[in-house]
Amino acid sequence: MKFKKIFLLSLIFILNTGCEKDPVKSNFSKTSINPIDLSKLNLNSNNVRMLTLNSKQLDLLSEIENNEIQPQTMIESLLITQKKIFLSYQADPNILIPNEFEMLDLIKNYILEIDLNLNLNSLKNNFEMELIKDQNALRHSNDQPSIWSILIDQKIQTHSSTLLFEVIRRFRSEGQFQKDNSVVIFTNSEVISGYVQWDKITGYRLKGIKLNGENLNEIDFGFLDSLSGVRIVDSDIFLITEIFKNQITNPLIVFKNGLQLTAEKYNLPLEQMESSISNPVLKLSYENFDSEAALTLSLRLKNPETLSIFSFN
Repeated sequence: MKFKKIFLLSLIFILNTGCEKDPVKSNFSKTSINPIDLSKLNLNSNNVRMLTLNSKQLDLLSEIENNEIQPQTMIESLLITQKKIFLSYQADPNILIPNEFEMLDLIKNYILEIDLNLNLNSLKNNFEMELIKDQNALRHSNDQPSIWSILIDQKIQTHSSTLLFEVIRRFRSEGQFQKDNSVVIFTNSEVISGYVQWDKITGYRLKGIKLNGENLNEIDFGFLDSLSGVRIVDSDIFLITEIFKNQITNPLIVFKNGLQLTAEKYNLPLEQMESSISNPVLKLSYENFDSEAALTLSLRLKNPETLSIFSFN
């Protein structure tokens, strides 16, 4: 397996010459969680600078407007953006790196021998084992926020590793991915992948998964109705904003709608959660999104080192 990966990576470069109480029994009932209508995100042709978009990204924009997103379109569009970010950090603009299709093949090669039906934490641990076997070690570095940095330079940080895990879990079947209730969790210091899990005793709970080169168990954030100090964004909404973040013309609309749509999907106590965030960049108020908040988000997206419009650390 190690030889295969080394060979593939070499070939790519030749071709080119990311304290709660104990559970108490309750009468919780499981209710269905409906998919989000992503057209309501209002990320359409009127809210995106389209001149710099790749044809695949234009396809994705159309899919969003019609609420018909295909995972392949999402993944390829993200990798296009991630390649640009990686190149922006390179001193040599002529450096030869894999294109998005070759990088996609490399990721597929890593998951070739992994059972994609495993629970998400086992999937994460198995993928990390493959990474470490092939690369020997992953070095934590905050100065290169790109999936390319992980797979080429072995440099990992919470933002790029979250993006990579978001790609990985989209190789699960569509039905499994929907059942996973996939979200992304922002805390005061990091961003990690997560999911909403049903428990017949405690009800819905929020679980986090950190892709960081260490064999760790899930992080249990607790019951949905008692969450504080975190911001939760639907997995698809998170990736969409990552793909188009440098092209969004009105990020305030996307920010507001993204949080609201996620909260409606999972019945989250949104205002309670937002009011509990320590030192937030934005204070959420659906009645009063002021000009300062709009300017803050706009400036954030213009910064090449911006991680996400939803981050608050």
